[in-house]
Amino acid sequence: MVLCILALVSTAQAQDPDSAEVEEAKQYYSFGQEYLRQKNFDKAIESFDKAIGIWPGYFSAYIALAATYTAVSFIADAESTYATAKRLFPDSSKAYEGLAILYLDRKDYQAAILQYNEGLQRHPDELKLLYGLGYVYMQEKEYNTALEYYNRVLALDPEYLEAMVAIADLYIEKGVSESATGYLLDVLKKRPDNIMIREKLANVYIDLKDYKKAAGQYAHITTLEPENYYYFLQLGLVYKWDKKFARADTALKKAHKLKPESAEVLFQIADLYISWGKYGAAEDYVKDALALSPGNAYGDYLYGDIYLRRGYSYYVAWMKEKKKANCPKLNTALSYFNTAVSYFNKVASDPTFGSYSRQNIGSCNKYIATLNEDKWFYCK
Repeated sequence: MVLCILALVSTAQAQDPDSAEVEEAKQYYSFGQEYLRQKNFDKAIESFDKAIGIWPGYFSAYIALAATYTAVSFIADAESTYATAKRLFPDSSKAYEGLAILYLDRKDYQAAILQYNEGLQRHPDELKLLYGLGYVYMQEKEYNTALEYYNRVLALDPEYLEAMVAIADLYIEKGVSESATGYLLDVLKKRPDNIMIREKLANVYIDLKDYKKAAGQYAHITTLEPENYYYFLQLGLVYKWDKKFARADTALKKAHKLKPESAEVLFQIADLYISWGKYGAAEDYVKDALALSPGNAYGDYLYGDIYLRRGYSYYVAWMKEKKKANCPKLNTALSYFNTAVSYFNKVASDPTFGSYSRQNIGSCNKYIATLNEDKWFYCK
C-alpha cells in the first residue's frame, strides 16, 4: 500500500510560485514523504496537512494526504480530500484516479467506474485512467469491455507493460491461456529478469501441458534466484510431469539441499520416486518427511499409493498366469492392497487427498474382490 501511495504522490506535480511560504510547504511535503516511507502515517498526515495550511494551492499535498488517509483506512477523510482536490484542480487526473482506487479497494465498482469516466471526459488519453477502467471491468467479469480499454492503452503506448500483463491475466482468467503467451513473451523482451512474469508464463505452459517450455522458464528463474528452493521445487515438479525423472530428481534434491527442513520437498521427492517406480526409496523419503511433519496427510496418501502400486504389479503377474504355484503372488497382492486401503482410509476425509483416496479405495476393493474369487478357485 505504501509503495502505491508513493507512486501516486511522486507523479503528482505541484504548482511552483516563488515564495518563502511555498518553500516551507515543500519542506513539510518532503517530511511527509519520508514519514510515509517509514510507515509513520500520523506524522505523514500531520506534515501534509501543514503543507496545505501554508500553501492551499499545493495540489501534490492534497493527493498525498488523501492517499495517506486511505492507507490508514480513514476513508471518509480520504474521500473528502480527493473531492476537494477535484474541485480546486479539475484539470488534473490524479484526484479522479485516487478516488477511483479508493472505491475499487472497497469493491464499489460502479463508483470507481464513475470516477474514471469523469476523469476521461477531461483527459481522454490518460493511460492510468484507461488502464484503471479496464481493471474495474475485469473485476466485474466484463472481459470484452476490459479488453477494449486495455487495447486503447496499448494503442496510445505500445510499451505499456502493465496493460500487456493485464491482457494476459484476462485471457488466463477466461480459460484461454494460449492467447496469453504472446503478451507475456512481449513483456519478457523488455523485462527479461522479471521473475513474476516468467513464473506466470511457466504456469500458462503448464496449463497447456507444454512442460518443456514451462521447465525452460523455471530453469531461467533458478539462474536469477539460485538460492531459492521454491523455484527448484517447481522445476522438479515440471520435469516429473514431463516424465523427465532424472532431471526432476536433480532439481528436487537441490531444493532439499537449500531447505532441508522442508517436509514438502521430501514428500515431492517421494512422489517422484513412486512415479519412477522406485518404491523402496519413496518409502524412505515418506518416512523422513513424516519425521519433520508428523501426521501429515500427504504421508498416508503416499504410503497408500506405494502399496497400491506394489499390489498392482503382483496382481498383473497373477492375472498373466493363474495357477496354484503362483498363489504366493496372489497373496502378496492381497496383502499390499489391504495395506493400501488402510492408509487411504486414514485420509479419506482429507480436503486435499480425500477424493483421490476414495477413488483408490474403490480400485483396491475391486482388485481384492477379484483376487479373493481366484483364491477360492486356485489356492485352496
